[in-house]
Amino acid sequence: EGLSPAISIEQKSTSHNPRSTVGTITEIHDYLRLLFARVGEPRCPDHDVPLAAQTVSQMVDNVLSQPEGKRLMLLAPIIKERKG
Repeated sequence: EGLSPAISIEQKSTSHNPRSTVGTITEIHDYLRLLFARVGEPRCPDHDVPLAAQTVSQMVDNVLSQPEGKRLMLLAPIIKERKG
């Protein structure tokens, strides 16, 4: 009780890569990525509302359930330098 969490860090030669951070040098970066991927909750940065995953059919149903004439914005990433 009252003990702080401890982190053990292996001492080794440092990288001279200018993009290296404490996280990458100590190799904790991979564990933090895994932690945030498993435990993190995606939220809207503007409205702070949790975002839920949707299947393609759920998205189609949502679009088709909107009243006729309602304006929608469809966004998609543009992939460059990749076949297919």
